[in-house]
Amino acid sequence: MKRIFITIMAAAAVLASCDNAEVAGLKGKGTFMLQSVTANTDLNDVQVKPHGLPAELNQDKLLAALELTIKNSEDANLKQTYKYLDIVNKPVELSTGKYTVSAVSTDTKDAAWDQPLFAGSTDFAVVANAVSPVNLTCSMTNAVVSIKCSDTFKTEVNDYNIKVSDAKGNFLTWTKDNIAEDGYFTAKELTVTIEGKRSLDNSTATVTGTIQNIQAKDHIILNIDAKVTGQVQQIVVTVDGSVKDRNENIFVDGFEEIEIPDPNQPDTTPDQPETPAAPTLEWPKNPTFATTELAKTMDIDLVVKAPGKIKTFLVVVDSPSLETLLPGMTGIDGKAGCTLDLINNQTLIENFKSMELNLPTADQLKGQTEVNFPLSSLVPMIYGIEVGKKEQASSDHKFTLQLTDESDQEFSQTLVFHYTAKTVSEQSK
Repeated sequence: MKRIFITIMAAAAVLASCDNAEVAGLKGKGTFMLQSVTANTDLNDVQVKPHGLPAELNQDKLLAALELTIKNSEDANLKQTYKYLDIVNKPVELSTGKYTVSAVSTDTKDAAWDQPLFAGSTDFAVVANAVSPVNLTCSMTNAVVSIKCSDTFKTEVNDYNIKVSDAKGNFLTWTKDNIAEDGYFTAKELTVTIEGKRSLDNSTATVTGTIQNIQAKDHIILNIDAKVTGQVQQIVVTVDGSVKDRNENIFVDGFEEIEIPDPNQPDTTPDQPETPAAPTLEWPKNPTFATTELAKTMDIDLVVKAPGKIKTFLVVVDSPSLETLLPGMTGIDGKAGCTLDLINNQTLIENFKSMELNLPTADQLKGQTEVNFPLSSLVPMIYGIEVGKKEQASSDHKFTLQLTDESDQEFSQTLVFHYTAKTVSEQSK
């Protein structure tokens, strides 16, 4: 699936003269900084070749249509709502405490061309006299429908309308002129109506089918085909809707003398094995994977779950502190980031064992369905390196965990750890 990540960076310095929106009520003040809003447009389709969101979609328009709400977790009355363009590049001063920032598309229709809808939320904390950077990822809340007509259908049916509608009466209609367009729907069930005129004799017919159990982010591809059978030039029209990991054939009647399969013939279609649930990563102490401040001791106990069994496990490290350590540990230059193969890199595996980092490797990962993955020993090493530097500078250190299961389902999650430059007195503590 093609991925389109739409990101606008919002960075602001905390200046006394800046415009800000204030929410009063708790002691102490800090600053919320909207660091990024990302519209994740991954779609679920499995049968037809990857078909991502149209590249011509106005990315700025998608973000401009978002409405953001900042709500205090302890007092529901402490709440502020902004248009995205009103908050971008502007710091927001907030009382200290725990908050939730959420975003939702405001320009919404139940059925529309080129209108993916997004929503998302994340929790963050505001600390007195500090800036709280927040990264917010939004996911699609509606589904996208694409039409794919076979060459036979386009030859045998010289004129057609394909109407997709919901129970409320909202609909979109595809014709030969706009068959390449993508339609967006919020409904959980859609009706497909095909009106066609045969090239052979200009006879007409209407056939219908239903797509059920539609979920957010589904990419439904309707494969429409016409099959010529026998000397009477009969036409069989089928609509195939692929939803998530389900291949669903919807056979629709309507043309006279439609070919009917012989019920006495056995079904030779092989059963398809069920696809296991996709891999996931859990961090109980930080469930939203928010950026974490480096410290001398840290609790970074992760849980990897892969019902389909782990096949590969990589950790991509992007850390200036580890540039000098990684080559010796892995044999790979770490200056531009380094990919650690925890299953196959024998040099790395032996070095990790000798360092007593308690990280699972090799068969402790391969073929497993659930693994505890602690970084509590490795990551604090970065703090020790940074705090010992004479020239202090703040920096980010990223660990991206990438794995695939035996069904070739992929998973990736980036963990970001931040080091704040210390004063001389702080270094001596």
